[in-house]
Amino acid sequence: MRYTVVFHSEARDEALDAAEYIAANGSDEAALRWYEGLEAAIGSLETMPARCGYAREHGSFPGVELRQLVYKSHRLIFTIRQAEVHVLHLRHVARADIDSTPDNR
Repeated sequence: MRYTVVFHSEARDEALDAAEYIAANGSDEAALRWYEGLEAAIGSLETMPARCGYAREHGSFPGVELRQLVYKSHRLIFTIRQAEVHVLHLRHVARADIDSTPDNR
């Protein structure tokens, strides 16, 4: 089965922020390579997204199965809904878990 991957705007904004950080602290080329690799990782969720383990936040949101795909130093947090994979957040592995409070999303 092939899934449609939906890269939510909040996750995209988080990815762009991470790329900007890499560019500011490394180089534009490194940021571009990182972002292109991220896009490939996201694309890999089109097939067998359930291969990815549960996110640390799984269970914090009743009725929502949260999974994660680790890409370099970041976690792609996503959920599977029927034939769609929804990428909800991109978090650096050192950052606190997301929770249901508005200040920590």
